[in-house]
This record gives sequence, C-alpha cells and structure tokens, in this order.
Amino acid sequence: MLGSKLDRVSHTDTSDILAGLPDIFADGNGVAPEPLCQDLLRSFGRLLNIGVVCFSPDWKVLAYNETALTFLETTAEKVTIGQDYYETILASARRGDFGPENPETYVQLVRKTVEKAYNQNPPEPVLGTMTMPSGRRLRTKQILNTDNSLTLALEDVSAETLQSDALKMAMQMSGTGYWHFTFDPPKMDFQCLYLEEMMTDRERTLLNTQGLWPLLHPDDIPLSREAWEHVVKRGEPRTITIRGMTELNGNLWMRAAFHPQITDTGRVTGVLVYFIDITDPRNTQD
Repeated sequence: MLGSKLDRVSHTDTSDILAGLPDIFADGNGVAPEPLCQDLLRSFGRLLNIGVVCFSPDWKVLAYNETALTFLETTAEKVTIGQDYYETILASARRGDFGPENPETYVQLVRKTVEKAYNQNPPEPVLGTMTMPSGRRLRTKQILNTDNSLTLALEDVSAETLQSDALKMAMQMSGTGYWHFTFDPPKMDFQCLYLEEMMTDRERTLLNTQGLWPLLHPDDIPLSREAWEHVVKRGEPRTITIRGMTELNGNLWMRAAFHPQITDTGRVTGVLVYFIDITDPRNTQD
C-alpha cells in the first residue's frame, strides 16, 4: 500500500506531494516511519530546503524532517511523535515566535484561521510567517486535506527578507522606485515608499491600482505613452524625463527608464519602469 501511495504523489507538483505525506505516514499508525518515508522527508530538506511536519487526521505529529527542527530552532525532545498540533503552536507562541501577543490569544487566532480555511471547498492552504529567536524568518504553508490531516511546510526566507528590506531602504533614501507590469496574466506591482510618503490617501490608491498614469502631468502623457509603446512593440529600452503631480508637493521631476522583459524567443512579457526624483538640483548633476 505504501508503494502505491508514493506512486500516486510522485508525478504531481510539490504542494500535492506535501499534501499526500500524512496519508503515507498514517500507514504506520503513528509509529516511527519506514526508511522509505524517512528518505522522502529528508529529500524535501536536502534537495528543496523545505522543513516538513506531518499531522494525522486527529492533528497529532506523525513525522518531520531535520530541516524542520533546524528552521524551528528546536529539538526532537521538544517535538515528539503524537504531540498535539495546538500544543506545538502554543510552545512556539510562548517563546515569542509569532510576536508579543498573549500566547493563548494567538493560538485561538490560529484555530479560527484554520477552521475558516477548512470551510472552503476545497480547503485552502493557510499561509503565514514566523520569526525565530535567532531572527530567522520563516514562511509557513499549512496544507489542509479533506481527511482532516495536515502538512506544515517551512521555508527559510531570511536572506530574501533582508534583501527586500535593504532594497526598500535604499529606494527610500535615494528617492527612487519601480513600476512593474506583466501582460499574461495582467499584473502590476508598484514600489516607492519615498513617493507614497508625499501623497494623499487618494493618490496612493491611484498609484497602487493604476500605476503612474493618473499622476503624470497632462503635457507629459503623450511622451510617456510613446516610450511605453516603443518598449512593448520593439523590445528596446527607453529613458525619458517626466513630471509627476502631487496635491501636497506640486510637480516632481522624474527620470524614468523603461525596460522590456523579453523571453528567449523575443516576446515582450512585461515592462519594468525604474524612476528617480530629480526635482532636487543636487540629484540632477550627472
């Protein structure tokens, strides 16, 4: 039976494989997993750098890999086979992994979040973050299965978080930002704390839903659209100087560089617009 279950999950994506793990370990009725199961768990840690904890349909710990213990900064003595799910969450909350809130209050919040996800059809994964005592940042994904079993997947995003925070700080201090748009599917991402701090709530809403277009000076819109179309149709970068309008600070002069995102076959899939505020004369000396 174990072999057939592994075959069933071996040709699907990572999430499906993770979702099938509790079912695999349940064959052992909660006892120590067979070597093949242990190898599967170790593979997630060694090859994908994913920590995994499997819970049975009655939400008792079935198995986990060493990567999970490393990420959670705990030991096998503290995470035991048969341990209750909420006991595990409460121990982490008491240590402060989720913040300064009352541990019992946090456990109740987790309970409500998980129950809400279970009421969806099919059940939705529960996403979250944790900060370990060392400062390690984890991204968590709880995969809920129709048989009431659960898989907790852990990813160390410390380096990614530091990189993101450093980039935001650098952009804020230098008066820069970016606007990223992809075509298929249509999606927009805007990042510029420096600019947002000089805007009203109405302008911030426009910025984050429509990009820079509604905030450009009317006289500069034709030039901006020409640059956009040049990048999209020819796949070539273009740099222009334009004005942004703010209710609180008037016009802002900006240098905007439009860069296409191109596939190996030459198809333009998106545009990245990087801009810098050059209103301050000190920023115009190049």
